[in-house]
Amino acid sequence: MKQKFKLPKTDRLLGISAMIISLLTLIIFTYQTHIIDKKNKLSVKPSLHIDAHQEDIIRLTDTTITIKYTVTNKGLGPAIIHSSTLNYQNEDYPLDFDEFIMKKFPLINEYSSTLNSSPIIKSTIISAGETKDIFTFKITMKDSYKLPNNYFDFNDLIFELIYSSIYEDDKWYTNSDPNVPIIEK
Repeated sequence: MKQKFKLPKTDRLLGISAMIISLLTLIIFTYQTHIIDKKNKLSVKPSLHIDAHQEDIIRLTDTTITIKYTVTNKGLGPAIIHSSTLNYQNEDYPLDFDEFIMKKFPLINEYSSTLNSSPIIKSTIISAGETKDIFTFKITMKDSYKLPNNYFDFNDLIFELIYSSIYEDDKWYTNSDPNVPIIEK
């Protein structure tokens, strides 16, 4: 004898359908939350760039050389500094130009002036679009000849920064040599 196929009761079908729909809704909601979280983190991603500028003002009496190093946040959100160093001839120093010059090159203070210097230390925040002067250095050509040959070469300076966004999930490394932010592992 053949058995008759029996359909489940209506209330059981409704219950199973509701559970499947709830499970699919949960999966979609979780995926959407992940996408929104990723978007939020990208919307505050900082991007620090270190730039060097040199300006020569030529006058009849003497030429003045102004050298300026700046760090600019070209990203979308603030950058929180975790580490900053000044590397000179493979030696690391804190990123405080005044202190570095006084320790390493005391003669420079006699013949030149540091017009502006900002120490960039741990927990410094650089807002989106903000430019901070690392230092502005000024010397006349006449005074530069009073210093010993090859006493100090600005080309040997490398500034290194490790920073993160306000979420502090990824850390980026940049320096003045390639000047390209890299995610730090």
